[in-house]
Amino acid sequence: MQTQTALAPIDLIVDSREASKHKLLVAWLEGQGLTVSTQLLEAGDYVLNAAPTKKRLCIERKTPMDFLSGLVKRDERGKERGRLWTQLDLLSQLRDERTDVAIALIGWLGMIEKVSKWANVSVCRIFDEVTLSWGIPIIPFANQLWFQNWLAAKCRDLGRLEEKQVLPLRAHRRDLPVHDAALYLLEGLTGPQTATALLEKFGTAKAVANASEEELMEVKGIGKIRAKFIYAAFNHPWRLTVKGSETLFIKHKKNSASAVA
Repeated sequence: MQTQTALAPIDLIVDSREASKHKLLVAWLEGQGLTVSTQLLEAGDYVLNAAPTKKRLCIERKTPMDFLSGLVKRDERGKERGRLWTQLDLLSQLRDERTDVAIALIGWLGMIEKVSKWANVSVCRIFDEVTLSWGIPIIPFANQLWFQNWLAAKCRDLGRLEEKQVLPLRAHRRDLPVHDAALYLLEGLTGPQTATALLEKFGTAKAVANASEEELMEVKGIGKIRAKFIYAAFNHPWRLTVKGSETLFIKHKKNSASAVA
């Protein structure tokens, strides 16, 4: 799959981590004639771009068990706050006059009672909190086929490819504690798990920025290619015009790459 430039018209942006887990879905969408890009997204798994007269849509994809597993997790400070709530916070900050957000819930809800101790009324109360209190709609899909067919149809509903705008997609995190700001800074490069591992290893974001490629590779989950990318991001000279400049390609998957000029 060829990753399109972020400035070219794109129907659909798929988070690179999501794309690596659902290669057949991405290939199917491209087979439907859609222009698909894979990028590391700060929030959501899919971004459906739109013509100027319509609103783009950012989708967080969940199975019922994904939803439950993200509810509660004890952090290093002893507080119980699962990743779902962070994702909801990011989605709510993306929502504006140009962007709608939603959760795609894929699969049989009865699985929750079969494999967990959650009472159905407790789960339903969480659903109503997400929908009514957070204002983030949950769209149910019986299975993956339903979801992919809807995804393709929705992309077409949002306008012709040549009309679509690719707008910046980064949540505006206001009033972040310094502890969380350091994590937020690195998440844009590496994703949340690796960002946490980097801070646990080096102690500060500054130390991460000053680390060599060899030192970065000492962190679990960081190989030679990713270390080279992180090092380049902190050390490569920035310039507005990059035509003809050296480009570093970081491969997310076979036949796919993102570029850093």
